[in-house]
Amino acid sequence: MRSISLIAASLFACAAMPAQAQTFGPPIQGLCLLSRAGAIAASRAGQSMQAQLKQMQGSLNGDLAQRRAALDQQRRQLEARQSAIAPIEYQRQLTALNQQAQTLEQQQNARFIAAQ
Repeated sequence: MRSISLIAASLFACAAMPAQAQTFGPPIQGLCLLSRAGAIAASRAGQSMQAQLKQMQGSLNGDLAQRRAALDQQRRQLEARQSAIAPIEYQRQLTALNQQAQTLEQQQNARFIAAQ
């Protein structure tokens, strides 16, 4: 039942949409092709969703950029203190910073995928 209403809605949307200039041959009587991505992108809801997605990506990128900058600053401070601390301690702290940076990259990828 739900798929029938979805098909009917698709057909109504197809009939209401203006014809596109791009064709792949002569039209076939009684056949309507619908691009879901095109229909969503052309709708107000789709445009609103794209705007919200861009806004979310911007805020996520800003947040993650701040965290990445903080990690870079910590790495520079550690490198400046390298001669003052034991090599094993330096390696341990450097490994911890690298793991934090890797976790940050994974979070960024996961958030981007979830947002899409």
